[in-house]
Amino acid sequence: MGKGAGFKISRAIADLGEKETINSCDVSQALQYRYLDRDLWRRLGQ
Repeated sequence: MGKGAGFKISRAIADLGEKETINSCDVSQALQYRYLDRDLWRRLGQ
């Protein structure tokens, strides 16, 4: 995952939680979403 994509997703998650800063839980959640997204596209490509 590129730094830009991870940051954008983490920032969106923090924004939805109405938080000013991104914390480790936001980053963890973003990584999980990216993993699920990549796994889905990998499966669709088969």
